[in-house]
Amino acid sequence: ENNGQAAKLLVAEWSKADEQFANQFADGNVDPRVIRGLAVALAQLNLTPEIKEEWNQDCRSCFRSLHPVFKQIYAGFVALPDDQSDVAVQRCKGLGLEALEQMIDNMDQEYMESRQVLNHNDTKQFNILVEQPIIQSGGAQTFGEHGNFAICDWEMTVKGKSGKDVGVFWAWSLACMLCHAAQGNEKEARHLLQTSMNFWNEYASILVQEGEKDEEYLIDTLRGAFGGAYLYLFFAYYAFGMHGDCLPLEGASEEVAAKAKGAMGYVGMFLGDESYGDNKSALPLDGLLNLFESTLMGEIEALIESSGVAKKEPAQHRPHHRRESNRRASDAMMMEEAIKRMSNAEISKGGRASIYGIDIPDADELLDGEDF
Repeated sequence: ENNGQAAKLLVAEWSKADEQFANQFADGNVDPRVIRGLAVALAQLNLTPEIKEEWNQDCRSCFRSLHPVFKQIYAGFVALPDDQSDVAVQRCKGLGLEALEQMIDNMDQEYMESRQVLNHNDTKQFNILVEQPIIQSGGAQTFGEHGNFAICDWEMTVKGKSGKDVGVFWAWSLACMLCHAAQGNEKEARHLLQTSMNFWNEYASILVQEGEKDEEYLIDTLRGAFGGAYLYLFFAYYAFGMHGDCLPLEGASEEVAAKAKGAMGYVGMFLGDESYGDNKSALPLDGLLNLFESTLMGEIEALIESSGVAKKEPAQHRPHHRRESNRRASDAMMMEEAIKRMSNAEISKGGRASIYGIDIPDADELLDGEDF
């Protein structure tokens, strides 16, 4: 203790896994050993008993401070002219501002009040390290020898909604899936969809086997996963453009990139509506999973058709530029860049800045003196 306040002790160890897992999703080829091990690890974390409900409570204000900004973003989307509205904005308009703001209120209430499970709360692939690939002669690469992984950045861990960790993890997988589909990379897109489904199946099996959870609990958890994916896919990756330079869109035309990103927003809104909307589908677990998978498959097929180049064989990707330079994406760097784009970017062709020309507080106000 220090001056009557309990200190938090950070215990760390050197990891033999040293590449961000996000690179494999950008490649469209993900190590199934890591998927299996990570799903088990997160399920067991979420089943951890006897954690105080208010543990690490002070961290909630960080994420919650963005909720009013989300409403501003929605207001800007709804006000956009039709000729500047992609499929995601069109879906927002169809729901209407009142319904959109209610979704944010429902999300806020869940975040502040739910104490179901212990969540890592930031399980995106940039916070997971895996082994570097083994480069073969001729440039082909295979996964690391052991399938080791390490989960990093635990500072946002709280008790919260069941399924949140699954959804946050799903978001990057779905974003990369849609980018590959928009370029006609059918094999990669289908692989990433199947990877997302496999992750859920492994995770859910642990909840049933070790936690003795029933179907009602799994349905509630799946909707929690939808909510976590909505938060990151729609707001972080689509609206804020975070980690945009890590997406598998190198060499893609502006038109293709716009279609992929519009699809991210559209899928994000579908998931948000199923989690926080007032007209959720009244389906059993299998039906809800089928709705999820069929919606994503529909987006893949539509994007591939619009690309005009359905490639059945794996795309010949050059190593991602972050892997070549041994660079890693950091939350601090990406958040600072996104916020500065919001406050400083000029309106681009088509009437949008990076945040669609919406009046957002300036960078200094949002950063609130944080040292990046």
